[in-house]
Amino acid sequence: MQAKSEKQLDNEQATIDRYDDECYQKGWRFIGWSINGIRQYKHYECLTCGAPQDITPASMRTYHPKCL
Repeated sequence: MQAKSEKQLDNEQATIDRYDDECYQKGWRFIGWSINGIRQYKHYECLTCGAPQDITPASMRTYHPKCL
């Protein structure tokens, strides 16, 4: 496996920052990539109750996700 270039790392950090900003406005915290292995989902944590949940970034942007 090749090491990531500086540009790739910058793009990855920019994506993470965008996910953080989008979900924080709705009361969630971005934790990381999905734990179930599906690329389209990301792992978030509800700031109200602390429940972790896999949600697509598009759903996080468009809707107000509910706690489990």
